Amino acid sequence: MSRMYVHLHDTTQRARIDFNNLASKSWEKAQENGRFHGSDDIRCDFFVIFSQLNLWLLIQLDTFLELLESNSTKISKYASFTPNDRIQFLLQCDTLNRASYCTNAMFYVEHFLNVIGSRIGVEKDGYYSYTKRFLSRLNIYDDNKFKTLNAPAQIRNSLHNNGCPDRDFEVTIRGRLYKFAKTKPIIYIDWGNLYILFDELLN
Repeated sequence: MSRMYVHLHDTTQRARIDFNNLASKSWEKAQENGRFHGSDDIRCDFFVIFSQLNLWLLIQLDTFLELLESNSTKISKYASFTPNDRIQFLLQCDTLNRASYCTNAMFYVEHFLNVIGSRIGVEKDGYYSYTKRFLSRLNIYDDNKFKTLNAPAQIRNSLHNNGCPDRDFEVTIRGRLYKFAKTKPIIYIDWGNLYILFDELLN
């Protein structure tokens, strides 16, 4: 097995552990909010949907690990690739999984915050400005919370902005400095960083 296959296998296995933890955590939050607020409350609903998104991802990661097996026929049923082309295809599958996860996760986060904001009088706006007003309206604003809500959104925005964020800012999360610059492609798009950013956002 080539070095690239080993790398993809190891990072996918690690992601499976991390996002299984995130799925469990969001499901526990759903149950907790269901007990306190009722199962039809947006707080319960958000965490149920977020846990389901993580379940979807775990299935994608399992499928991806199957594709990495040398005896897998899933690809060869539809296409005949050279070894190099097969690696490129697998790298693209991994990218698609990360992009899909990030896009959908941020869609659910934004919808959740918009529903709450509409009940407490926060006007809709671009996500960056909205989250600042949202946290201020709840009297829980601090710069790190604000930027933690926005870091994964910048990664999502970079998907349709040539890989670059649309704002300049920095945030320290779990002792690591994340720098976003409009002129530089984002480098925090691996599974390890996505897990940290979304786990912290969930907190």
